[in-house]
Amino acid sequence: MTVLLAPLKVPLATAAYTLVGLVLAKYWYDGVYWPTWVALLGAVALAVGIAPAARSLITRRPKAALGAFESYAWLNGLLAAVATCATVLVTVKLSAVAGEKDPVKELITQASTALTALIGGVVVATKDRDETLGKWIAKEFQAKFTVRGQEAQGQGPQAQDVRGMVTLKPDSASLIALHTKYENGWTDWSKDNRAARIECLHDNLAADRV
Repeated sequence: MTVLLAPLKVPLATAAYTLVGLVLAKYWYDGVYWPTWVALLGAVALAVGIAPAARSLITRRPKAALGAFESYAWLNGLLAAVATCATVLVTVKLSAVAGEKDPVKELITQASTALTALIGGVVVATKDRDETLGKWIAKEFQAKFTVRGQEAQGQGPQAQDVRGMVTLKPDSASLIALHTKYENGWTDWSKDNRAARIECLHDNLAADRV
């Protein structure tokens, strides 16, 4: 059952975030503004604060760091919910001013339209978004490690600042997990591959660090 439902995971999650946005719009329309502000400010605060915290965990708790970076997927969803709320409210307000329809009826109409559009858009964009997230996570992890004997010297363009970095043994399992493109079928940093890479790093880091 889990395998059958896997393709629906993203559109269902998108539907959930969109519904959250519609609920926020309904509260705002009723004069209850704080849920929307809490959602917006909370998402922004987490978006700003999670990355530095995740970076500090990479060399000590790589699996926890990966989980923190992965959370940006649902943070984007929360921001999308707030955006949906704003879009619906603006449309309803304009329609009400124009006197075309009852605002509540228009809210329902816009809810259906926004829900359908967002689900379709996310289904199309899922692969690209995951690829972008994977490349970012790869860059963050790779920046925290260097290889014994290959640290650049001097102050030229090839010099490398190794402060705060962990030195790994050449050809170690941890180094392969971070940099290889073809070992173990890891051709990229997509969701499943990055989980396997970081699992390998977690299991071997203690033995592979210099």
